[in-house]
Formats: sequence, structure tokens, C-alpha cells
Amino acid sequence: MEISSIKHASVYVPESLLCQTELQIMDAVTWFYDRDKSCAIKANFGESGWGTLLLSKKKFRKVDGMMLFIRNEFKEDAIWQGELVLVEEYVEPNGLYGVAPSSEIYINDDGPKITYVCDQAFDSQGGFLGVSLGKNAVNLGIGEKIKTASLYIGKRFFEMGYRGFFDIDFIISADGEPFILETNMRRTGGTHVYDALRNLIGDVWENEVFALSQDNFVYGDRKLSAEEVLGKMKNILYPINSQKRGVIISIMGKKQPFFGFIIIGTSKEDASGIHSQMMNFWK
Repeated sequence: MEISSIKHASVYVPESLLCQTELQIMDAVTWFYDRDKSCAIKANFGESGWGTLLLSKKKFRKVDGMMLFIRNEFKEDAIWQGELVLVEEYVEPNGLYGVAPSSEIYINDDGPKITYVCDQAFDSQGGFLGVSLGKNAVNLGIGEKIKTASLYIGKRFFEMGYRGFFDIDFIISADGEPFILETNMRRTGGTHVYDALRNLIGDVWENEVFALSQDNFVYGDRKLSAEEVLGKMKNILYPINSQKRGVIISIMGKKQPFFGFIIIGTSKEDASGIHSQMMNFWK
């Protein structure tokens, strides 16, 4: 449905049904299937892709096969037990404008303020990987629609008494329209990237640099010390040759071989080039 009270932007919300029992979930999935629509099932306490099932109608010849798949998934994970579940229309994404942009808003006693708009990256299972933000990270026209919708929702949350951070996740449909998927009432997957850019680059970061992040890059089968990890990438660590570009390690696994990173470049191409160099170090 269109949120008609948002001026200067057409923003949509996917059709969805809130369910409390497995029977209601199956009825909702069947409702979408019978209308030739794919759907997603979302657990109330899901996080970073966990607690989300994407059900493409193309993969199931009959609804019975989809039902069997859902029941097997529910048996294997307790996140589906005893909690509210949302069954939602699956919006086919448009890769031209970025698949899944997101906005973060901060509300204090003066009202809402947008901190950043980013694009999100996910793995093949729908798990959250990281974000990209800065110069040309999000299509300009799409970004303006997202900002308009975000401030509208932020004002409603402000009136309801909410204070603090939250984000709004969007998906861009095949015909280029932003659909609102959800909000997360907390600091979000890109907050630390925004904080790093604001402190390192200043308030002009959005027009000066492009950044991309990943929170869980697995670099091998054996855990290395922090000194070994940093030493391997010493030539591309921020700041490269005293320039405001390079790799920043944001987190490092204590027991397993992974780290998180932020890459800052002068452009999307520059950041992608640094990322390629980093990947070559870990082949």
C-alpha cells in the first residue's frame, strides 16, 4: 500500500500477515502462493538474516512441498517457537539501484535527524555482511525518497516518545520503487562505519569518500594473531601513505579466523580496488 501522507515520494509497504500459530503461518503462505506470489517468513526475534525464510514460488511446484520445507525448518530452529511471525510478500529486487538500502535516524528531544543512508550487502542465505555508504553509494533519486520517508517515520516515533537510534530497511522493487521492510530500534550494522567516517573525514565525509564494510570476513582455516593479520595487510592499512584511505580492522575473532573491516576510498572504484588487494592477500 502506498503511504499517501509522505509528500514528494512514493514509498510502499509489502502485503503482510501477522501470525501466532503454525496453522496461521501455513494459511498465510498458501494465501500468497495461490496469488502467484513468493513470500518471506520473519521471526519476531530474528537478527542479521537469522529467523528469515525466503520462499520463492519458482522453487516449489506445489504448495505441499513448500509446507514440508517450512515444517522441517521450524523443527530445526527454536526461534520459530511460541513467538509472533510475519509472513510478508517477497519483493523482487532491482539490482540497478542497489538491492537493499537502509537509513539510520537518531531522535533526541529536538526531533529526528538522518545520520546516513547506505546500501546493504547480504550473503546467499540472506545473512547480513556489511554496508556501503558515501559518494554514490545509493542512487540519488532513490536516496531522496528514502530520506523523505525516514523523516516522516522518525517524526511519528518522536511523537510516540522514542529517543535514540533506529534504522529503516528498504528494498528496491523491479520497477524502481522503494518498499519499507522493517525498522530496528537500536544502533545498527552501519553505525560504527558512520562514526569512523565522521571522526576521520569530518562532516563532509558523504561527499568526499566511499566506504564499505564487512563484519565477519573468514580469512582461512587457522586463527592468526592480531600481529600476523595486521602484518599481512600493512601496505593497505589506513592511512595508506598518509592519505585518508585504506583498511581499518573493526573487530577480530578471539577463537576463530575472522575479522571485520571498514575500507575507505576516494571513490567506489578506489574502495573496490583496495578490497581486491586485501582479498589477494588472503587467497
